Amino acid sequence: MMSFTSCEQKGKSSGKDDEGGNTPAATGEVINEKLSPEDNKEHLMKIAKQLIGKFNTADQKAAIKMADDLVQKYQEYSWTGVENYFENKYEPIFSMPRYAADVAAGRKSPASFMETVYTFSFANDKAIFEADDNERRWVYAGTPTEDCVILRCTDSNGKKCEAKVWGEGTTKTAEFTYEDGRTWKGVLPSKVIFTLKQGNSEYVRVTVEQDVDINKLNRVHFDATVKVCNIQWITNVNMDPTSGSCAYKILYGNDELISAMFNLPSYQLIAKESYQDYEDWINQYSSQYEYLISQIGSADAIVDVLRSVQVKVNVNNFGTAYEQFKQLDYYSGVAREQALCNLINDNQTNGLYYNSETKQAEVQMTMSQDYYGDYYAEPVLYFMQDGSTYAFEQYFDNAFYSELMQMVEDLANAYIKISDLLYNAVGGEVHFN
Repeated sequence: MMSFTSCEQKGKSSGKDDEGGNTPAATGEVINEKLSPEDNKEHLMKIAKQLIGKFNTADQKAAIKMADDLVQKYQEYSWTGVENYFENKYEPIFSMPRYAADVAAGRKSPASFMETVYTFSFANDKAIFEADDNERRWVYAGTPTEDCVILRCTDSNGKKCEAKVWGEGTTKTAEFTYEDGRTWKGVLPSKVIFTLKQGNSEYVRVTVEQDVDINKLNRVHFDATVKVCNIQWITNVNMDPTSGSCAYKILYGNDELISAMFNLPSYQLIAKESYQDYEDWINQYSSQYEYLISQIGSADAIVDVLRSVQVKVNVNNFGTAYEQFKQLDYYSGVAREQALCNLINDNQTNGLYYNSETKQAEVQMTMSQDYYGDYYAEPVLYFMQDGSTYAFEQYFDNAFYSELMQMVEDLANAYIKISDLLYNAVGGEVHFN
């Protein structure tokens, strides 16, 4: 679980001002005095440039090229031998690419994925499969010494590649039966790991760890880490019947680029009773939807960039805000837009911080009028130093941020151009101006 705690840093004078809550462990500059709108803009620009500068497309080139090569070479190889070896236990996994294509083409509905009867398990399953380039299929090639499934092949340059998937930790059996007799059953390990290597170099690692009470659905713990070369995405979700949280991180090497956390400290869920089927359980939620929404208390979120810039949002009481939002139906025109502004401003607080508890700016909603004379609710930036306000489009104008936009464009195109598949899918280079 990601933690967000205060930390003293060397830099500008220590002190407190305004509400701010906990800040992430800082590695950037601590700024305690309120900056002017112009100085805020300069600081945000500096951090944005540092963020973009962390990425090195040369580091990712080999991984992207390898992925492109394997997809292009093996996308039409037959999986029949693998499916038959496991007696279709992994049918949902091996059929996912075909299933996704059928849904995209309109040949199947998304719900049809649960219409089959299947069982799968990573426990005690072990096999090695190799690509037969003459027959264009995957064939059984032996048994590994450990419980895992291995796919071996070579890229277009003859380099050996290996994909490997295995489970660790305790296993848990999940099973339920639909009213029409269809069954779903799985033996799930607490952790599943997937790796992709070329020679001795590991380019991809995916780790998923879960602890879900599937039969009652009253507890969910889910961790996932996806690493592609030097980039890592880390997700953590925790839910129980009365509270929940979600945290997210993006790292490049050992540097934490972006982190985010969302927290619901108070709500009420309905656990599934053992005697209920899933249709009855879902219907129970539907019948109590309004009540359950009213039970949601406060909500907190924080986004941190390079451990230097934090954006924090708090909703005082989600249930109360929802009830007020429904009342907007009694208004129309200007009155409705003004009521919407009041609702948002009265029910949430937000702020921009730089590794301290000093709020630099906040977002408020205000009434604006468009070219045709119609009124609408518009977010504006309010700066604490001088009380000045700026509409988003006015403050983040293209003229000031043109250099930053060009850096983003150059970085995006650097990635696009080292992947033939991505370049063709995008349709060439991108332009943001």
